[in-house]
Order: sequence, then structure tokens, then C-alpha cells
Amino acid sequence: MAMPVKVLIVDDDERERIVLRYVLEQIKDVEIVGEAVHGLEALLLCQEKKVDLVFLDITMPEMGGFETAAKLKTLKETPLFVFITVRKDMAVHAYELGALDYIVKPIEQSRIEK
Repeated sequence: MAMPVKVLIVDDDERERIVLRYVLEQIKDVEIVGEAVHGLEALLLCQEKKVDLVFLDITMPEMGGFETAAKLKTLKETPLFVFITVRKDMAVHAYELGALDYIVKPIEQSRIEK
């Protein structure tokens, strides 16, 4: 039996978190271990729990997605991360940081499943 992929959702917009959570819940072998509204909260959750994959919004208060991703890479257990954003112009920077994927909102289930 495959171990579920442990996923953390990070977005300051509650509606976006609800949509993403709904999409992820339709996929088997995915376990949502938490949600965060900004980068600092995400980092704390990643230190507390085993997180395999972080879905990260780019534009957030306090600590944005790029800064969060850079800090995630300093953790002992570095999760993979995917950016989900309305901005189409930041993909190159996202991939330079080591992003697994760069998804432009609105979210499509087929893209998330990949």
C-alpha cells in the first residue's frame, strides 16, 4: 500500500484554501496535514509534522511564497513545493528556487493530480 503524500496548504485567502482542499480531497493517497495563512505558520507546521509537499501562494502578508520556499529549503526534512498563484510572470523565479510545479489560478484538478 502506498504511503499517502502529506500535503500542507499555504494561502492567505480562505476561499482559495477551501477550493484547493476540496480538489486535494478528491485524490486518493493525499493526506492534508495542515493549512497555513502565511509563510511563518507554514514553516512552523513543517517543523512539527512530516510534510512531503507544500502548495504555496506567492503573494501573502508577512512572508510571501518565495521567501517561504527559500526558508523551507533550510529545514532538515525539506518538503517539495508547488506554487499556486494568479501571477503568470513569476514562473522562472519559482523554478530557480526549485519548485516542483507552478500553477496559475484558477486551479484545475487534472493539474493538481499530476
